[in-house]
Amino acid sequence: MPERFAPTHEALFRAGIENPALQVGLWLLAWPVRLGMVRDLSKAAGLVRTVGEWFEACGTDRGGLVAEAWGAGEDGRPEAARWAIWADPGAGPNVPAAPAAAILAGLASGTLDMSGARSCAGQLSVEAITSQLAHLPIHVRLDRARPSDPSLMMRMLGRGAGALPPEIQRLHAGLAPASFRGRGRARGARSFPAAAVRAILGLPAPGDYPDLEVSIAPHGQTEIWTRRFGRRSFTSRLSSVGDPGRFEEGFGPIRFCLEAEVFDAGFRWRFTGWRLWRLPLPNWAAPQIRAVTFADAKGYRFHVAVAHSLTGLVFAYAGRLA
Repeated sequence: MPERFAPTHEALFRAGIENPALQVGLWLLAWPVRLGMVRDLSKAAGLVRTVGEWFEACGTDRGGLVAEAWGAGEDGRPEAARWAIWADPGAGPNVPAAPAAAILAGLASGTLDMSGARSCAGQLSVEAITSQLAHLPIHVRLDRARPSDPSLMMRMLGRGAGALPPEIQRLHAGLAPASFRGRGRARGARSFPAAAVRAILGLPAPGDYPDLEVSIAPHGQTEIWTRRFGRRSFTSRLSSVGDPGRFEEGFGPIRFCLEAEVFDAGFRWRFTGWRLWRLPLPNWAAPQIRAVTFADAKGYRFHVAVAHSLTGLVFAYAGRLA
């Protein structure tokens, strides 16, 4: 790793097991070997496997890998990147075989010309390897970020923001206060709990709003978003969290942790967690959030929906901005 990637600060490799009890158990088992009390634990393999099977119901058969790099980009500015691969249940064992499959495919097609023993690093591109997994429920994602950029979108997406449509880039530039007008429609359950939440947060009642206005005001490392539906308005604060592709949206003391999933026409906002001030809240109690921002022939478009098992659809709105 040091020879190939030449890290200037540090290079770390970490691996772990999903179940905390098994992770701690393996850590404890390693100590007799470290202290020289036991030469190896191969004779205990059967017992370790049996104990692991006891905890099967506490975990899943999903797995993944994340690689992160922090440093200077091609232009010398600070840049971060995170590459991830993860597999749906049962598909993970195919991943270690992908490099060998890619080598064989290259040799068979003539795109690779090699012989003899050699280091496997650098022989193939990541794309050539992951193409061997395209027919399987295995997912690959790359996120980039510019941690020191004045724009929230650039801090969150880095160079990936340049691939977004011009309408998305203009609205999310975040370098100066700006307002955008358009029209939208709001929906929501008419139950008392849902209506009470909307009233507390200042959310508009269900209906059509031909006079929608969205104002964005940069404030330090955050952006203050104010949405006006006729006479009603509500405000939230968006901030980056330092990790590529991730950000938070705050409504008063409540903070929602989100990830931006970029696609050709825009990006989706995927919920990853929430907290009250600094106190993490359990995800099982969280509302379900669906949000997407994209551009089409009519300009900048958005769809947002927030629902909860106790209230039904709390609030949903969609529309377009000029």
